Amino acid sequence: MFHFVYDVRRRGYGVLKALHSGSLLGKHSGSRSVRHELVHAEHIARSDRQLGTLRRIAMALGCMGPPRRRRLPLAHLPAERAPENVPALVLVLLVCGTRGDVQPFIAMGLKLQDAGHRVRLATHSAYRGFVEGFGLEFYPLGGDPVVLSQYIVKHRGIFPTSMADVVAQRAQLRHIIYSCWPACTAPDPGHPTPFHADAIIANPVSYAHVHVAEALGCPLHLCFTMPYSRTGRFPHPLARILYQARLSEKMVSLSEHASYQASVEATCARLLREGRRRDVPLRKLAQWRAAARRRGASLLLGQIEAANRMSYRAVEDLTHSGMADILDGFRKTIGLPSLRGRGYATAVQDDRVPFMYCFSTHLVPKPKDWGVEIDITGFCFLDVAQRTGFEPPTELREFLAAGPPPVYFGWGSLMVDDPNGLTAKIHEAAAAAGVRAIISRGWGGLGELAAGAVAPADVLSVGSVPHDWLFPQCLGVVHHGGAGTTASGLLAGCPTTVVYIFGDQPFWGEAVATAGVGPKPISIDRVTTKKLAAALRFMAQPEVKQAAVGLGRRMQAEDGAAAAVDAFHRHLPSEFLAAQRLSSNVMLQTLQRHPAEGEAGVQLDPSGADSAMAAVGRLKF
Repeated sequence: MFHFVYDVRRRGYGVLKALHSGSLLGKHSGSRSVRHELVHAEHIARSDRQLGTLRRIAMALGCMGPPRRRRLPLAHLPAERAPENVPALVLVLLVCGTRGDVQPFIAMGLKLQDAGHRVRLATHSAYRGFVEGFGLEFYPLGGDPVVLSQYIVKHRGIFPTSMADVVAQRAQLRHIIYSCWPACTAPDPGHPTPFHADAIIANPVSYAHVHVAEALGCPLHLCFTMPYSRTGRFPHPLARILYQARLSEKMVSLSEHASYQASVEATCARLLREGRRRDVPLRKLAQWRAAARRRGASLLLGQIEAANRMSYRAVEDLTHSGMADILDGFRKTIGLPSLRGRGYATAVQDDRVPFMYCFSTHLVPKPKDWGVEIDITGFCFLDVAQRTGFEPPTELREFLAAGPPPVYFGWGSLMVDDPNGLTAKIHEAAAAAGVRAIISRGWGGLGELAAGAVAPADVLSVGSVPHDWLFPQCLGVVHHGGAGTTASGLLAGCPTTVVYIFGDQPFWGEAVATAGVGPKPISIDRVTTKKLAAALRFMAQPEVKQAAVGLGRRMQAEDGAAAAVDAFHRHLPSEFLAAQRLSSNVMLQTLQRHPAEGEAGVQLDPSGADSAMAAVGRLKF
């Protein structure tokens, strides 16, 4: 795996080194190279702060730095501030990703509609029917989610491994980025109603959000289903470095031993110089050992936290280094200056754009180093079955009624390398554990049998079935570990096993295991019949089911979509709200009401309207 560190000597140029090291949990855990990397990480954290100070001084003197950017209108107010009386706004939600990424934004969009706003959800054209089926406006963004799914399954992440992949993904990114501007300013090609966004809510992987908001001079609020803001508590889910909780005891003992040995040797040397006994009392040795444990653990924790924070900067730099020229060209088309490459990775951090995360604090508590501009709202659930009037197929209804609750298996909209092989492992594991199974075919064609094979009587393969209808009738769930599927399973009180493919999926698998509602996550590259059967037996334990039901009840008390709307309203700048109210009043005054028969018309003062609009134009955010 890759352990990301910065090269201090070339830090000013933002050059990143990816040092290929062995697993920190393996037999090389105590090697000099790994210890050197940890100490190097702490040194980088200090160097980064010093360089940041020097950069600010140099920029103040006009010696360096990118051209000045127009700052976004932000509130920067305490989290306790109550939301003001927000006027009706025209909002666009920019979302890229799989269906699991889109669905929480539909739930949020419906709540925003209920609050009186006009809402457009801009995402890939494959989801038009899904979005419009819930009554939201739609705009097609570039990019193909099927191609995206195939790419991330092939590479187990977002970083390409060949030049052909680089070219293909850059073309996808170009289409996504350039489609974000008309998504905020143009009518939907299928519906010619004019549209111009007053504010933007976006997930961070739509990439053009901050630049479009800068060009329009409108507020921006980011929203995502996995941690994307820098913290020392855990690394970036896409960084592929070990989680702090998985730190080996060997690493801790090495640090303790070094500190303890130094204390003993220093004391013995002092006693010899003074001509006293060399023997050290056992009570002193015990005190030194305890102090060494504390110092060793504290030092190691600080080094791990520094590495965790660095992982976010590493992912930002790696992601934006491959699209800086695309963003440069895009900014020119919308009338903005270039950021000279380096400014793209830090644009959101520099502006302290408000961020909300759609997951539960009962599963992942808010890190202490996240500021008031970051909110954790809870999962945004969408009652698909109730809203769409879902009626299950007769075959599914009869299967559920014919025996005990089954275990659900599904990998959603992600492709699987060997669907037939994985299906065979599921059949064998279910038989070994003595459970019934429902297999969701998804986009990867899971559950399809090889020629001549016959499905066991206790296994049923199904198409698309709403999770909120199916999961409450299941014994447990086994899936890829997407945030939305994880949330749906836990909300239904189902023990969960994560068989992950890439990205944030192992993060959610670790969170599930830490909460005691599932086993340790399994990589899909290492999944076996034996591991699946052991996971099924683990989930069947009464205490695990009890823990899952308790967590589900606590999550049911949350309303993530309503909390997200509240967070969005709370972070809107007062100046922006004042301008919107004034603009609304002007619009109302300038609308001429056609008088009914025998009724006098309303006479308006055009000069008053002009002066009011001029006042709106003079407002600065």
